[in-house]
Amino acid sequence: MYYQTLESKGISPLIVDCGANIGLATKYFSQTYPFASIIAIEPDKANIQQARINNASQSVEFYEAAVASTDTRGTLIDVGLGNNAFQVAANPTGNLTMRSINSIIKDAESKKLEPFIIKIDIEGFESELFSKNTEWIDRFPVLIIELHDWMLPKERTSLTFLAAISKLDRDFVYVKENIFSISNRIA
Repeated sequence: MYYQTLESKGISPLIVDCGANIGLATKYFSQTYPFASIIAIEPDKANIQQARINNASQSVEFYEAAVASTDTRGTLIDVGLGNNAFQVAANPTGNLTMRSINSIIKDAESKKLEPFIIKIDIEGFESELFSKNTEWIDRFPVLIIELHDWMLPKERTSLTFLAAISKLDRDFVYVKENIFSISNRIA
C-alpha cells in the first residue's frame, strides 16, 4: 500500500540493501518494486562485481562499502567461510569506506527518494551499526534484518539492535533467519 501511494504521487521509494553480497535480494527488490530506486552496499570487491552483473537495472546504484553508525573507515575481514561471511571492523586507517545510513538517506533525499525498505545482513556488524545515530530506523516503513548471535556466540551482536528497536512503534514478523520490522506509524 505504501509503495503504491508513493508511486501514485510520483515519489520514488528508496530501498537500501546493506550487505548485498552478489545482489540476489537486490534483484528480487528491483523486480518486485520496479518504481523503486535501490542502493546495494557490499564491502567485497568480487561480490559487488557479481552483484552488478546480476542487476543490470538502471534503478540500482552500487556502493563498494560497508555500513556503520558514522561515516568512517574500516577493514574487510575474511573469516574463511567464503563470500557469504565477510565481516568488517572499524579501523580509521583501513582501506574500506564505511557509510552511515543517515548519510545515505541524505544523499537519497537530494534525489527526491523516500525511504521504504532497508535490508541488513552484515555478519555481526549490526552491533556497531545500531550503537548510535539510529534515528534513521523510523524513516523506513520496513526493516529486514538477519541477526548473527548464532554466528558469534557471547558477543551479543544483536543487543544494540534490540535496544534501539524496542523503543519504537513497530511490529515484528519472523521468516526463517530474517526479522521483518514493520512501522505502525507510516501508513
